[in-house]
Amino acid sequence: MNDEPDARAQPVSRQPRLEQFFRPQVDLAAHSDQTEMRRASLNQDQAYILDLVGNQRQNVFYTGAAGTGKSLLLRALISLFRKRYAGAPARLAITASTGVAAANVGGCTIHSWAGFPATLGNINDLLKRLRGSPAGGRWLAVEVLIIDEDFVHALNALRLGQVPSSACSVIQQLQRRLPLADVEATDLFPRRYEVDKANFRRLKSLPGVPHAYMAIDGAGGSGEEHSRRLKTLEGLPALLKLTVKVGAQVMLVRNVDESLVNGTTGVVLGFHQYGLARLASDRAGKCR
Repeated sequence: MNDEPDARAQPVSRQPRLEQFFRPQVDLAAHSDQTEMRRASLNQDQAYILDLVGNQRQNVFYTGAAGTGKSLLLRALISLFRKRYAGAPARLAITASTGVAAANVGGCTIHSWAGFPATLGNINDLLKRLRGSPAGGRWLAVEVLIIDEDFVHALNALRLGQVPSSACSVIQQLQRRLPLADVEATDLFPRRYEVDKANFRRLKSLPGVPHAYMAIDGAGGSGEEHSRRLKTLEGLPALLKLTVKVGAQVMLVRNVDESLVNGTTGVVLGFHQYGLARLASDRAGKCR
């Protein structure tokens, strides 16, 4: 990029233009899934984003604090493209990360629309699944993809003091026990080997006897399905061999229930011996 001034550049006029005194007017539904339209005014930032997406066809991520007009702009975008693609609705996809958020915008979840499984896995395997499928057809037809988030609706509802059951459900899902005083803050590292190195150093500093637990995994299936499951296992964050001591800090890497979720931390207080069963592979595992 050339940082030198352009000799042809003209100074920007500081005089206000006539259109700056009038906020742009747009048609939008009172709610994203309604057809009855009303007029609404957009501020300068909202109109700028609407132009970027609607006219310049730019990929845009926008966010903001409560009350800044995120939902208004979203409804304006949805109304604009629903009108534009009225004769070809497949060219517009309105999605959200969860079912609650999707219901609020009159769409579906991004995973459902895109045909994504819960575990994405390898991109090439994913493309094979999409070829010839209804989801693959949706990807080929779509021109505009809108992805909304739960927090946008919950944030706006809290600001207005009018929390519907859907937003209340989202907020309640975030309720969890505060971290205990003896649980240290979690360190974040960019690479797995740095994580393993830090965990080993911290574990070595603790007194007591280490206890090791081996994972017993199975892929099942056959052919490509078996290979896909193996790759999924290889990509899991859980270790094949887990070594811990009393006093070691641990973290869940998957959801167990509503109170024990991915990212929950705790401290090992002790160990309990379960019944063991001899497996065909001569490896011991917990009885189920």
